[in-house]
Amino acid sequence: MQESLISLDKINDLFKRYTNERMLPAFSRFLDEKSIFEINTFTMSDWRTKNQELLECDDAFTSIYLNSNGDLRLSLLFLIDWKNTVSVVQKLLGAGSCSLDLKKSALLETGNILTGSFFNAVTDKTDFTIMPSIPVYSQDTFSLLSEILEINFATDEEEAILNEIIFLGNDTGLSIKLIIALDANDSKKLS
Repeated sequence: MQESLISLDKINDLFKRYTNERMLPAFSRFLDEKSIFEINTFTMSDWRTKNQELLECDDAFTSIYLNSNGDLRLSLLFLIDWKNTVSVVQKLLGAGSCSLDLKKSALLETGNILTGSFFNAVTDKTDFTIMPSIPVYSQDTFSLLSEILEINFATDEEEAILNEIIFLGNDTGLSIKLIIALDANDSKKLS
């Protein structure tokens, strides 16, 4: 158990560094304002316990999901509540109303910016090869969206490690949650 806690702390520190060096500057440029982030690392079951209230909620979230293959098996899930979805679209498009396809495109571009900065940070620091999938856009409940992460790691012997990162714009208060699931064996490659 002690080894597991040390591993979680190491992964948290590592992902905090990746986020601070690459993702936060990308998010700040995207918003054109200073931004902050919070990061926490959990096992899959601890993460479910922490988010039990959201798992039972019927509110819909906008999400962007992708996974990767290669030297590291990762899944990334962006969650944006409805208020922040509207803010992201207005920020990118400068318009209050637009077609669903244009909104979807703007949100996928947000996911591309942040995932690209994350994958660049990982590959620059590790020399690992990571091949991301095509991002998938969805609007659904938190419970259904979290199952996507769990399914990808359900057959693993050890629980996946989840990093929950919340990006927050200082001026607008715009918030995006990113959940990065990492295969437990791959986490050992990083720590």
